[in-house]
Amino acid sequence: MVDGAAAFGTFALGSSFLNYDLYVGNGEGNTGKEDQNSNKAIGSRAYFLFPILDHFRVGASAYTDELNNGDDKTSVGMDMKIRARIFTFQAEAADAEFKPVSAPSYNRTGYYGQLLFRPTDHWSFGYRYDFYDANDSTVAELTTNSVFINYHINTDIKLKAEFHDRQNKDPAIEDYNLSIFSIV
Repeated sequence: MVDGAAAFGTFALGSSFLNYDLYVGNGEGNTGKEDQNSNKAIGSRAYFLFPILDHFRVGASAYTDELNNGDDKTSVGMDMKIRARIFTFQAEAADAEFKPVSAPSYNRTGYYGQLLFRPTDHWSFGYRYDFYDANDSTVAELTTNSVFINYHINTDIKLKAEFHDRQNKDPAIEDYNLSIFSIV
């Protein structure tokens, strides 16, 4: 989260739309009450909404910040969401470059893809694949395969059951499975 100011809007481009957000703020780790440095974070997000299928959106974002410890962070990302009747596919990829004051630069990279199947108003089923690399190292890679089932009691309440299989590339970190049951 970044405390600050934002400008946003929408432009019609024929039958498509371009939505944008531009913002400037205190930066990561600096709330409105306590800004630990005088640097400002700058970010942007834009996406196109196309009039095909039930929903088709493609977007991109960028962010730059000098962190409290003096490190520079620059990140970029892309995302998409496609919904056609009872199927929804969404994906996102992001890369952040960190330039520490007293260490070599490194990147943090992550992406996911998710497929949702909602055959009725009450039931939805899905699969999601996540990948995360914390520091440009094949050892630090983490992948997660998730499956989930949701029962929508109404528009505001749903019962969720999820199973996550987490695999660490680093042999020193144990792989594990996680099951979650919740009411949202």
